[in-house]
Amino acid sequence: LLVIACPGALVIATPVSFVAGIGNAAKKGILFKGGESIEALSKAKVLFLDKTGTLTKGKPELQEILTFNGTDLENLRLAAIGESYSEHPLSKAIIEGASSKGLLVEEKPTTSEFSIGKGITFVYNRSRYYLGNQKIIPFGLDKEIEESIEKLESKGMTVLIFADEMRILSLFGVRDALRSNVKELLSKLKKTGITKTVMLTGDRLTVATSVAKEAGVDEVYASLLPEDKMNIIHQYKENNYNTVFVGDGINDSPSLKQADIGIALNSGADIAKDAGDIVLVGNDLRMVKGALE
Repeated sequence: LLVIACPGALVIATPVSFVAGIGNAAKKGILFKGGESIEALSKAKVLFLDKTGTLTKGKPELQEILTFNGTDLENLRLAAIGESYSEHPLSKAIIEGASSKGLLVEEKPTTSEFSIGKGITFVYNRSRYYLGNQKIIPFGLDKEIEESIEKLESKGMTVLIFADEMRILSLFGVRDALRSNVKELLSKLKKTGITKTVMLTGDRLTVATSVAKEAGVDEVYASLLPEDKMNIIHQYKENNYNTVFVGDGINDSPSLKQADIGIALNSGADIAKDAGDIVLVGNDLRMVKGALE
């Protein structure tokens, strides 16, 4: 006896449910790139977050300049020239800081080289300059410089070191405010199945700890290069944790791919949005909760 059944309604239920879910989320500004994203996100346990532009507003402001050689205004003008090709939020802070002080920066560097997670090296008027964190500077820092950096970082500022080939010229203290209601949001995410929140950042530990405490993040890793972020996520995956990474920058694209689910903010770099499984159109971190729900 051969019995054949074709339960069409049952078979079609799953794809119809996924399409309905994707459509409903899209109306709220949450773009799922496929049904697999919904299914994988529902199993998420550990949420990784980038700091700059994700936990923070992504609009850092230049708040303090400490100059050791040259003058504040001349060094700021040179730094703004060097940053003229960059779209990084910290670069914009330098450029806008120069503009606010009446410095017209229309010139461009002769050459400009970006080192992801470190900063930039550029040539202007036949002189080579370095701007970024300590990893970009080709020589060691003396005690006075280190103490000055620690002083700025204790105020919650990210420090950009500006130097030529021989000496430190200035330190630029940049601060980026947290997004509103971040602490409340991360607390609510625990009710959607997330068991741990982790911040991954290239900033030094002093700054990272200050921001993590204010945001209510469970764990923080600092002074990371993009590959370091990937390795941390990979370690969690090897321990059978389902992972989600939320980011917005070029630096974040490898981590967006490494995590089980990558969530990109629409305000971020195009490469990050391409790497993410989900894009938050409204650039609102609270949409992460909506996506999980």
